[in-house]
Amino acid sequence: MRFINRKGFDTPDILIGSQAKYFNKEIKDFLKYNNNFEKAPKPDEYIFNEIKSYLYDVFDGNCAYCETSVNRNEIVLDHFRPIYGAERFKGKVDRLHYSWLALDWNNMYLSCHECNKYKSNLFPVKESGKIGETILSLRLSEDAFLIDPCFDKPEEHININLYGEFIAVTDKGKVTIDILNLNRENLISRRRDKIREFEYLWQELVHESPYAVDDFIHLLNRKDYSGTSYLILKQISRFFGYPEKLHYKLNRDNIRKIFSFYRNRRYNDFENIFNLRINNYSYYENLEINKSYYIKSVSIQNFKGIKECKLDFSLSSKKDNALCKTIIGKNTIGKTTILQAIALGILGHRNAYLSGITPDECLSKSNKSGQIEVSFHGEKEKNIIKFNRHSDQFYGESNIDTLLLGYGAYRLPARGMLSKIKRDNNYRVKSLFDERELINGPLGLFNKYSDRHIDIATSIKELLKHDDIDVDIVNNTLEIIHHGNSLKLEKFSSGYKSIISFVTDIMDVLYRNTESIQAARGIVLVDEIDAHLHPEWRLRIVSSLRNLFPNVQFIFTTHDPLILRGLTYDEITILQKDLNGNINTLQTAPDVMNKLDVDQMLTSIFGLESTMNSDVENNLAMYYSLLSIGEQNLNVKQTNELNSLKRQLDNYNVLGNTKRERLMYKLIDVELSRMKDETFDEWSEDSVSKLTLKLSEKLRLVDND
Repeated sequence: MRFINRKGFDTPDILIGSQAKYFNKEIKDFLKYNNNFEKAPKPDEYIFNEIKSYLYDVFDGNCAYCETSVNRNEIVLDHFRPIYGAERFKGKVDRLHYSWLALDWNNMYLSCHECNKYKSNLFPVKESGKIGETILSLRLSEDAFLIDPCFDKPEEHININLYGEFIAVTDKGKVTIDILNLNRENLISRRRDKIREFEYLWQELVHESPYAVDDFIHLLNRKDYSGTSYLILKQISRFFGYPEKLHYKLNRDNIRKIFSFYRNRRYNDFENIFNLRINNYSYYENLEINKSYYIKSVSIQNFKGIKECKLDFSLSSKKDNALCKTIIGKNTIGKTTILQAIALGILGHRNAYLSGITPDECLSKSNKSGQIEVSFHGEKEKNIIKFNRHSDQFYGESNIDTLLLGYGAYRLPARGMLSKIKRDNNYRVKSLFDERELINGPLGLFNKYSDRHIDIATSIKELLKHDDIDVDIVNNTLEIIHHGNSLKLEKFSSGYKSIISFVTDIMDVLYRNTESIQAARGIVLVDEIDAHLHPEWRLRIVSSLRNLFPNVQFIFTTHDPLILRGLTYDEITILQKDLNGNINTLQTAPDVMNKLDVDQMLTSIFGLESTMNSDVENNLAMYYSLLSIGEQNLNVKQTNELNSLKRQLDNYNVLGNTKRERLMYKLIDVELSRMKDETFDEWSEDSVSKLTLKLSEKLRLVDND
């Protein structure tokens, strides 16, 4: 982290134009009459997109917090003071802060995806500023616990050790390192490289190399991780006691002065500079921050029918949206089993009993032991849960404790309040393991959180997204007003009841840890999220959940292509089994996902041979099976069967209409039939290249004939 001087970068015109003025007036009126539970208006996303190129210049294309280089097309605009509710210590949320700074140029920072996800809306302060207060005033009055790289000097709050790890010097440094996860392995490695480079030039200066000063200034002015160099210089100043102000203006004369201090003390041990320890923090240790824990990978060995499987979970590039991963594959391949394995891995060996499953039930008959390993983004520690046939106890390592909810395909709402043991903890996963388990849904939610009825009702209305529907909570009962008529939830369709029960059940748990749904964190697993839903709901259920719970990580399975609308290629994992029974994962190509229609999704992603009737599907499967043998290797019976299949399939125009089409389809079908036993991703460049090469060879032989 380094100090960024924004002087010389004027406010972009779009932030002082008519659109911005209209929004600022709208916010002013909103704050004047708001009761603290309605959601603040949002600026047009177009404005934020326009600002990104300006931020790239201000921050030299690097993340303001971790200094990672960011491509222009991957810039995340981060509001240093969050604009949709600021979460303080212990889950307390100031819901209106800092909505009035949404279009304030000095509140806009360039961020990488990771820092943006970790920071989210966390902004602890000693004392919350007044509504409508300017940034300059807030900087002085709030005493924020996050280092502001455009106002604070990071080197006053953070030290760096010889291995590239950040060491907190103050409360502000400690909180900043923890919230932004600034000791991620990749960052430590890059900072370590910078230290080696610094040390080399340091020795050049000591030996008075003629180009050392210029090279050193170049190192400090380079865009990549220059903050590391400034941190080292700060530690040198503490070690030798020279005037610290010298290194804030690093010209040739000051560089020489700095190293004259070093040489005059005849000190040559560079490493000792990093042994200095100054810890001036204590206040932070007594306070709690709801950190974000996001799954990075899951490795499964010998769990139920799964021999071996590994899944990776990237940090989504979607700003202000929840992380999401969709798992798809044929029936019986193990989608539900994977969700159960993830749940056990997150619960860890101490809490695994909450699933209702025993170690013996985790194993197939042929296996004696197995394990599940879950790693988290930015964390060195992992959760590892182990089980074997000869023990009735789970064992392993439980290092990360985070809120977890798991829902099976049925998600049946209870008619009466569930028992305390089933609803009073941070882990609701039983329905994921037992389809008979009921969920609490809205029962008790309205009674426990009477002060948040407006927030709950507003959230449910946003979920339903229907102009003719309003939502109210009367006498602790949810009522939906449709065309002026007030109806209780039980009067609506099973689809409405299912989705509202599911969402309010999530709310019930999240509210225990924070005052705002927008600030809540956790991991939610959902099996067959499309179950019970009308196609209209399936098209928007994922986007609705992401908007409602922007800091939650969702992992779900589905059989419906409509669910995939709006997802990016890295948010979809396709499961396939190889010949050894291991599950392999494939992903769709980045440039085709959003261009596929429903039929193409069903055949390309969900594994159907065609979207025609089942007879055609079966005939195509048999056709490919015979082609894979090779026509020259077929016996008489198989040859007759292949010819019969060709005639039947020809009636559906799936083998081509012209001579040219028939030839091309025949060559392609032969090659595809031989690839059926391979782990084959039809969208990958490797697969297309391999098929193109084989087709070229075949066509060349045809031309020669």
